[in-house]
Amino acid sequence: MHEAAAATNGPLYKDAEDKLAQFFCRAQILAPDHPELDGAWFRAFDFHLWDYWASNADAGWGAWSIETGWKQSTILTVLALRRLKTSLWDLTRTNTVGQNFDAYHREMELPDEKQ
Repeated sequence: MHEAAAATNGPLYKDAEDKLAQFFCRAQILAPDHPELDGAWFRAFDFHLWDYWASNADAGWGAWSIETGWKQSTILTVLALRRLKTSLWDLTRTNTVGQNFDAYHREMELPDEKQ
């Protein structure tokens, strides 16, 4: 939603982005007795009880489990971009990270993409 709002400047996307950001801030863990959890997000959440939740179908996962990869980093990145008042595309517009791609592509002997 953040990138869609930045690309279109559309109120529909901006409103949806704002609501998602507000939700993630509200659903963030506040755990004075467990500082190791404070500030993270549980992988399971009950919207009606506004509390962490898990079921017996979550084999191997408890209600207090936290996935620290895909979800945490995306939320934090978008919140940081919002704070910086920029988008990923604007932030990387002048990035030169790809300037050496062809040389590394050959050196690593990577296959060409199929068209």
